[in-house]
Amino acid sequence: MLKRYKRALIDLYRRIHELEADRLGKRLLALEIQEELLRRIVRAEVRIRQRRKLNAQTKRDLSNRANSRDISTNVRKVHQQGLDYVDGQKKLIFCLRSIGDAVAFIYGDRHELKQLVQNNNPGFISGKRGSRLERAILRKAFGWGATVVMNDLTNTLLIGDITAFEPNLWPNGGSPILPVEVKSGRGGNKKRAARQEQVRAETMNYILTDVRQFENGVHMRVAATEESRHHGDAITRLSASLSARGWASEEVESGLYYIIIDCALEELKASEAFKLLYEKGQRQWFILSANELRDEVLGYYPLPLLIRDAESLYRFYNGEFVIMVFVDVTYVNEMIAHKGVRIEPEHGPWRIVQLIPDEEWGERGISSRATGLFGAEFISLRWFIDNMMFGVMSEAMDELMMEQHILARERLNPPA
Repeated sequence: MLKRYKRALIDLYRRIHELEADRLGKRLLALEIQEELLRRIVRAEVRIRQRRKLNAQTKRDLSNRANSRDISTNVRKVHQQGLDYVDGQKKLIFCLRSIGDAVAFIYGDRHELKQLVQNNNPGFISGKRGSRLERAILRKAFGWGATVVMNDLTNTLLIGDITAFEPNLWPNGGSPILPVEVKSGRGGNKKRAARQEQVRAETMNYILTDVRQFENGVHMRVAATEESRHHGDAITRLSASLSARGWASEEVESGLYYIIIDCALEELKASEAFKLLYEKGQRQWFILSANELRDEVLGYYPLPLLIRDAESLYRFYNGEFVIMVFVDVTYVNEMIAHKGVRIEPEHGPWRIVQLIPDEEWGERGISSRATGLFGAEFISLRWFIDNMMFGVMSEAMDELMMEQHILARERLNPPA
């Protein structure tokens, strides 16, 4: 689907890696990349609109009962080609916006940026009221010495129109962020503007306080005890070394395995790729497909900053190979047994169960979004156990669960 745009995408991936290597010295490259994304996304949107008009016509032609069987077959084929073409252009836009995500994550704090995904998809850039003003601000901001990202050029930044980055922590850390709503003329629909401002204010309050109030409780964000560790180097090396119609596998750390398979590999030979797992004997596995997670918008760290070989990154987005991640659940349970617990993985989330049940323990687990880090961000298993799992079993969590248990008991048996 992306073959026609291969050269352009690979060039953009290389420029992203160049920007990441010197984000202060090459700051204007961030603007150049966004200008290129803007041009290409708008072109893709125009192609989608044009093809949708043709698709509407072929759909009407299909309903013509005077058509012969041959004519109907040909029209149906053309209509399907049109639908596939639109899907291909949407996929191109998604890939381009993942590059916009990479620009943002190069400058911003990843944990703050991930909060901006909690909103609706903005739709097309072209034809959007206020888009011209957003573009003007984008260009002026860089001229003033600021660093900003136009949110419509990303998949992740869905709150506000422009995100500005404050250089307080550069170059050693991610910058604090400031989402900005851009209004032109009279500001448009006032109720909609008020809703947007409320969402922006609530999100920024959560980022600053790590607490968000809901009708049925409180959502608290607890920082990990150490900076997250990823196996980007391993996945880059394995992807770059993958031969045509071949496969690559590796135990990247104890209990964590990557298997990469070229989609052209003969089915009978594919089983050879799993030999590394067969040799482990009878084990329980938690399996994730990085390909499925690649196409989700959940605020994960951008793949262009994890797979650092531009050719391999293009091939992955083009669906030329699959990446499968295997977590040895048996190994994980051996590692956490001294805490008196075990995990019971479901399709995505993990339940954490006490070996000796205690009713005050409550329901504890790790969400599918968190376990998705293995396939979306190639997170370290050791880091995950130390920071995510043990965090759920910390004293602070014990105290919170005790409070919730007491409140629940009081609701059931209110004082006279």
